[in-house]
Amino acid sequence: MAENKKQHYVPGFYLKYFSNNGDGKSIGVWNLKAGKFIRYGSLENQAFENYFYGKDLEIEKMFADLEAQVSAILERAIKDRYLPKNPSEDYLNLILFILFQMNRTKYASELVNEMADKMFKTVYRHDKRVKDILDKVSIKSENPVLFALKVAANGFPLLFDLKCKLIINKTENSFIVSDNPVVRYNNFLLKRKWPLGKTGLLEPGLQIFYPIAPNRLLILYDDKIYYAGHNKKDVVYLDKKNDVDEINSFQYLGSSENLYFNECVTESYLRGLIESNIKYKHVEKANVTEIPEIKEAPNNNSSLIVVGSEEISKDVNLPFINITKYAKEYVLGPSAALVRNKQLLKYAEEFAKNKNGHVDK
Repeated sequence: MAENKKQHYVPGFYLKYFSNNGDGKSIGVWNLKAGKFIRYGSLENQAFENYFYGKDLEIEKMFADLEAQVSAILERAIKDRYLPKNPSEDYLNLILFILFQMNRTKYASELVNEMADKMFKTVYRHDKRVKDILDKVSIKSENPVLFALKVAANGFPLLFDLKCKLIINKTENSFIVSDNPVVRYNNFLLKRKWPLGKTGLLEPGLQIFYPIAPNRLLILYDDKIYYAGHNKKDVVYLDKKNDVDEINSFQYLGSSENLYFNECVTESYLRGLIESNIKYKHVEKANVTEIPEIKEAPNNNSSLIVVGSEEISKDVNLPFINITKYAKEYVLGPSAALVRNKQLLKYAEEFAKNKNGHVDK
């Protein structure tokens, strides 16, 4: 069991794509807290915690099996510029892997705890029994990463309608990654100034950015809202350094502790990237919004409490992504929740029930 003690929340096989000169052993590291640049960090010792998923090793083994399948898919995307077709087993494995990567990190674990703490304190802040001690305690989940993974598993069908494309970076600037490499964004709702959550899995306009090599990036997106490159081609070529820098800013803004990169990335480049984006970097990971409900009776003091994650607020315009006519005519409704695809929502609900044994198959 000791050999599985070191459990990575960003897989080693994935970080190898960003290793120095492709050696698979060393990788550039920028530690955010210390502001320290490390040219040759040990790749094996990045993005892990001892028994992060538990000592029974069930989750660790599941990830090992999934990673073995997805590594071949990513290899083909990187070397042959090939993406699996939707639907196919390879495509579903890729989507599942990306979704789990989004929810298996230390960042995701800390987000769960922060959400629980802020939600509890918002609900009970007027309760005379506890309001005076709320600031002295922290509410945490016993195993937050398992909670995050369960949420991810239940939400798997919600990504089935997203379009996937491979971005080829032809510039001299390399893509970087972080210890939280899957980034959710929504330029559509950001421009429309939607006041609530914008990057839920079923939000219209959702975009997911996932670098897979210094010159390769996967993007999943709502194709009712955006065009990305040529509509009938799976590959988009990127030839402007500034666009690479904007995509790299996502990695910095979504990071927890470290940025990772290959030998082409310099210390001065990272300092410039951080300095130009630090104003957009959130200190906290979760937010709670309380919306007063319409009082139908004199004594009705209820309200709606919405808990969510802090999202990237930087307005980034990438030239290969354009708004569709459908998006221009889209009317935001009065509801607190926007749903991109109601049929997928029903499917996900049934999927979750079946998976938990509550509905006959």
